[in-house]
Amino acid sequence: MAILKEAYQALESIVGPEFVSDDPGIREAYRKGGYGKNRPALEGQALRPGCVILPGSTKEVQQILKICTQYKIPFIPIGCFGIATQSPKVPDVLSIDLKRMDYLEIDEKNMYAICGPGVIYAQLQAECLKKGLATEGPGCGVGATVIGNHLNAGVGPLEYRMGWAQRRMLGLEWVLPDGDIVTLGSTSLDDEDYFWGEGLGPDLRGVLRGTFGWQGGMGIVTKMATKLFPFPGQDLERTGISPRTGFNMPPHLMKWLNVFYNSIEEAAFAMHELSKAQVGMALMTAPFSWRYFSRATSKEDFHESWQEALPELKETTPYMMRIMLVGLAGPKQLEYEEKVVREVIGRVGGDVREGRPFDESWINNADAHRIMFPGGMETSMKFHFDSLDASIELAKAAAELKRKYTPPLLDDYGIPGWLQMGDFGHVAFCEILVYFDPTTDPNDCYQHEVGFVESVRQDLELKAYCGLQGSYGPEPQIIGPAYNNYHLKEKELQDIFDPLHISNPPRPLDYAYGIDLDIDLSPQK
Repeated sequence: MAILKEAYQALESIVGPEFVSDDPGIREAYRKGGYGKNRPALEGQALRPGCVILPGSTKEVQQILKICTQYKIPFIPIGCFGIATQSPKVPDVLSIDLKRMDYLEIDEKNMYAICGPGVIYAQLQAECLKKGLATEGPGCGVGATVIGNHLNAGVGPLEYRMGWAQRRMLGLEWVLPDGDIVTLGSTSLDDEDYFWGEGLGPDLRGVLRGTFGWQGGMGIVTKMATKLFPFPGQDLERTGISPRTGFNMPPHLMKWLNVFYNSIEEAAFAMHELSKAQVGMALMTAPFSWRYFSRATSKEDFHESWQEALPELKETTPYMMRIMLVGLAGPKQLEYEEKVVREVIGRVGGDVREGRPFDESWINNADAHRIMFPGGMETSMKFHFDSLDASIELAKAAAELKRKYTPPLLDDYGIPGWLQMGDFGHVAFCEILVYFDPTTDPNDCYQHEVGFVESVRQDLELKAYCGLQGSYGPEPQIIGPAYNNYHLKEKELQDIFDPLHISNPPRPLDYAYGIDLDIDLSPQK
C-alpha cells in the first residue's frame, strides 16, 4: 500500500517527479537494510515502504517533514542503508534517502569538515588525506555515512588518539520531526561557523545522540562538522584489486608492531603501560580469526582454513596486541615512538614482531565486509566503554557465555573479543564479536538472540556498563529498572520532540512494538 495520492503529489512538488517514487519495485528495494539476517526480530518486522523520496537540500528535507506532519506519515531517514533499523516496521512509511545531499567542505586551517548526510567516510578520508589530514575509519567500514556513524556508535581504533565520535561532533544543523530547524554549537550564533561543538547556551548533542543514538528516531541531521587531525596522508600509496585493497604504509612514517602474550591480562597490562606513554595511533588486541577472515577468498575457504588451524589455536590460545605508530611530525617522531614501545615491552614482557607495512582496515577501512561475511555473519554481542579492568572481566565472562551457544556460533577458542584503548587509555572499549551462518538454520539466529539477552543480564550481575542499551532490541525491559528507568525518560524525550511518533517508529523503543521471540524479557531471572 502506498501513501495517499494527495500527499504524494505534495512530495512530488518539492523534489520533482524524478526523485520520488511509489513504484512497487523501488519500494521493495527499500524494504530491508543491512544486518537484517543477524537480528531476526528486526528482519521479521521489515515492511515495504509506501513511498521513497530523495531530497537534495535542507530546505527540501524541511518541507518533506512538514508534509509528513500534516498527513501523519511515518518516515525513516536513510544514509548508506547499512543497518536494519532503517527498515520500515510500520505500514506506509516514507523512506527518505539522503544520498543526494553529499555536500562536503574541508576547513584545512581549522581542521574540520562539514558534511551532508550523503557523505561517506571513504569520500571524506580520501579528500582529507590529500591535505595531510585524516578522520576515523570506523570498524563498520568506510561505506558508512559520516553523519549517520557519528549519531550511531562511531567506534574505531584510531579513537585511541582521535577520541570517540560523539566528541568529534562540532556544529550541526538538525531538522526536527515537525520540520523546525535547530542549530547546535557555534552554528547557532553564525550559520556559517561550524568549528565549535559546545557553543553558547544548552548543548543538545546528548539528546540528539546519547550513547548509541536513536537510529533516525529524532528527525534528520542535514549538516554536521567533524574534527579532523594531522596525518601524513600524501605519502600513502593505494594498492590491490577489490576486495583486497589497502594502503602501502611509508616505512619512514608509519609502522605496525605486533606483540604476543599468553593471556589477556598480560596483553591488557602492556596496553595500560603504553597508554601512559601516549604513543601510537591505535592500540588494541586483535582476535586471530581476523587473520583468517581477511585472507579468505570465500566462506568455504575460511571455514576450511579455520578448522585446520583451530586445534593449535585452542592449545596455545595466543593473544596479539597491535599498535600502529605514525610519525605525525616526521620520521624522528616515528623513531622516538618505536623506541618507547620497545622499552615498555622490554619492561613488561612480550614477544615483539614487526607487522607488514600495509593497512586495509583503519585508515580507509576497505575490509570490513570481507571480515564480516566469510564466517557467515558477524555481529556484536555487546559493546562496552569502561575501565580496562572492568572490560577484561566483561570480556572473559562473555567468552564463557559464547561457549554455551557454540555451535551455532563460530568456535573462536574462547578468546574474549576485541579490546582497544581510547583517549590514550582513559577508557577501554570492549566489543564481543560473534559469528554464525544464518543461511544454514533459522534457529542459529534465534540462539544468538537468546545469548544477546542473557549477556545483558550478565552485565547487570557484574555491575558493569551495559552496552547497546535501548539501541537494537528488547533489552530496555531488562536494563531500564537497573538504570533509573532511562527508557521511560527516552519516551518522555520522544513525546517532546516527536509527539506524533512519526520519526522512524517505533524507535527508540522497538521492544515496545511487539517483538516476539519467545524469550523471557523480565527484569529479573
